[in-house]
Amino acid sequence: MSIEPDAARDSLREIDSMMAQARKAVASGAASPILIVWGVIGIVCFAATHFFARYAGWVWLVGDVVGVLATLALVYVWRSPVKPAPGLNRRLTLFWASLFGYIFVWLVIVAPVNGLQLGAFITSAVMFAYIVLGLWLEAPFLIYLGLAVTSLTVACYLLLPSVFNLCMAAGGGGALLGTGLYIRMRWR
Repeated sequence: MSIEPDAARDSLREIDSMMAQARKAVASGAASPILIVWGVIGIVCFAATHFFARYAGWVWLVGDVVGVLATLALVYVWRSPVKPAPGLNRRLTLFWASLFGYIFVWLVIVAPVNGLQLGAFITSAVMFAYIVLGLWLEAPFLIYLGLAVTSLTVACYLLLPSVFNLCMAAGGGGALLGTGLYIRMRWR
């Protein structure tokens, strides 16, 4: 069986068109603003942790509460032209709730001895979740983002421990913010 060149070109154009529509759906959905929100929270909280280490717990508590509330608002209020699969939002919410429940359990078991270990552990666990979600949702940008921030986390933890939080503010929070802005501006 052979395919005529014109039919092959038409099929490739159709595939390109569908990919462009998928990118627009992601850009018009909640993914971009959620990454922007968490990027800003990462920048602010990691920078505040570096400069005001004494208040790091409170800074992260406030940042996380704001982030979770903003994420829930974006997911449940955002109007995307593409409707998610039935039950997807509920499954994603349960996935993140389960992850953070397990992070708490793992923290009890491994008991990090300092804030540096705690920050590296939680960041890498969340980036693992990004990779899993990227695989599950077939969203390569989440896989690449998770791998990039995890690599940066390990490098900063091992090579730059004295400025770990600043490194994570710029690189980790910056990567989330930059990815969200890139998707928003470039994929539209």
